[in-house]
Amino acid sequence: MKLSDIRADGWPAIESLLAAGGEPELKYLVEALGRGEAVPAAVQAYIADLLTSKKKRGRKKVPRGHHPAFYPALKRQIQALEDHCLIIAVIDGARQFPNVKNPIQSAINEVAKHRNRAPLTVRRYFKAACRRLPWAVEEARQNK
Repeated sequence: MKLSDIRADGWPAIESLLAAGGEPELKYLVEALGRGEAVPAAVQAYIADLLTSKKKRGRKKVPRGHHPAFYPALKRQIQALEDHCLIIAVIDGARQFPNVKNPIQSAINEVAKHRNRAPLTVRRYFKAACRRLPWAVEEARQNK
């Protein structure tokens, strides 16, 4: 079996995702069941729990369809990208207000208006982003 033969809707992929603690997407379960292949025991137990509503309530740590080993890293990457975009937007926006007493606050107000957020919220996000990515602040200041 080649690596390219492994499909997201195949029983081996679904079984390994369940073994890692994740949950497969329902469309993959439906496609795999539709092929008429033998269903592994671990997947049968998952489907039985799914049908009898023995699922836990509350927010899941890993969304359906994501692998539990890789999701935290993906979430960190998305957070870093969003932080970097906010830092760039605020610092570039501050350059548009050179004669204002506080150009950063003016830029934060513009970003808040553009994103439909309260300026205090955007300021809090900006401060947190600057703490998480101090190198991005220096990079954005140097790129004129």
